[in-house]
Amino acid sequence: MSKYGICMLCSKKKKLTFEHIPPKATGNTRPVKMHTLDHILERKEKSLEVSKYIQSQKGLGAYTLCEECNNNTGSWYGVEFSDFSNTIGYMIEKEGLPKEQANVIFEMELNPLKVIKQIISFFCSTSSLDFIDQSLRNFVLDKNSMEFPENYLLKGYINNGDTTKISKDLHFVLKEKSGIVLTPLSEICFYPLGFVLYKKPFFKGFDHLHTDISDFSHFHEKKMYKISMSILQSTGDLPFVYNGFEWGIK
Repeated sequence: MSKYGICMLCSKKKKLTFEHIPPKATGNTRPVKMHTLDHILERKEKSLEVSKYIQSQKGLGAYTLCEECNNNTGSWYGVEFSDFSNTIGYMIEKEGLPKEQANVIFEMELNPLKVIKQIISFFCSTSSLDFIDQSLRNFVLDKNSMEFPENYLLKGYINNGDTTKISKDLHFVLKEKSGIVLTPLSEICFYPLGFVLYKKPFFKGFDHLHTDISDFSHFHEKKMYKISMSILQSTGDLPFVYNGFEWGIK
């Protein structure tokens, strides 16, 4: 059955195609069971052995992009991101990176601008229209743009664990002198990478965990770069839970 709806990039009502998150070239081709946060909380509340789930035969992803946007982002950014992800996976397997919280500095040949645009396209696909401003969509849709919006921060980490999560449109509530402040953010993680997109006002509680990679947007040439990234092991089935670090609901 054809799926029609609003494309999460161009915002036009069209026939939607399946957006793989991450691309198929990273190995995202096998069937997966996807649990929503509501399913997980229901299982914990009712002490159920198994959560409800949504079966996806195509791998992790969803019908969120029209064919034109899906093809464009895939051809513009997909290969570069897949090489980046697969190289990180090779480093984990061959160099024995630690599973506990740590930091690593390495050199890699890549085009950072294309990598960050593919990552942002993931968040455009999975987050609500309220969380994603048009300026962020324009950053992805214009393959030459280097104008990453100032009201967003993108942070990343090497995920040395096999947990996959898409945690969208979350808000941490802060009590400040001016009153209650909501800090919006979303997380996408899979082996071997994880990313968190922050929207103003920025939440500071994870500053010691994630590495700011927003400046990937400043570099459009493919060459060798020295990169510093934190290493975390995403665990469990709740958002922002890592080996050695937990918050909130248990």
